[in-house]
Amino acid sequence: MSTWTQRFHLATTIGGGFTGLAVGLATLLSNWPQMKVLAVLLVLAYCLLCVWSISVGIRLAENGNVGPELRFFYLIQIPYFTTPALSFHVGLGFMLYIGTLSTGRNVQAQLGADWNTALLHGDGWLFAINVVPILVLWLMRRSNKSLERTREG
Repeated sequence: MSTWTQRFHLATTIGGGFTGLAVGLATLLSNWPQMKVLAVLLVLAYCLLCVWSISVGIRLAENGNVGPELRFFYLIQIPYFTTPALSFHVGLGFMLYIGTLSTGRNVQAQLGADWNTALLHGDGWLFAINVVPILVLWLMRRSNKSLERTREG
């Protein structure tokens, strides 16, 4: 992995994880009295996801083998969907959503951390994808194939 690629992954995993953890804890602390138990559990699950993201980044910085975890980190950031029964999206780092969004837009760019998880909330049907992790996963796959060609030749 090149130095710049590793720096990018470190910024998204550690930086996005800390930003997400701050957002999650702020949500939890500022809304604690009026939150239902399920909402508290969902926020805590998001905070655990952010802590895991930070740990992936730290192990990457120490040259650990985190390839599968890094792929999972980007895969979970691709979907943005809302149905009457379930809503989900997680974004850590840079997000570029394309699709039908709750803001009424079809394209939305963000920097930082953003998430939404809800069960039986009664929202309408929305769907979008985050293009950034798709691009990163494609680049990761491409760089792995070029490494395999270099080892063979």
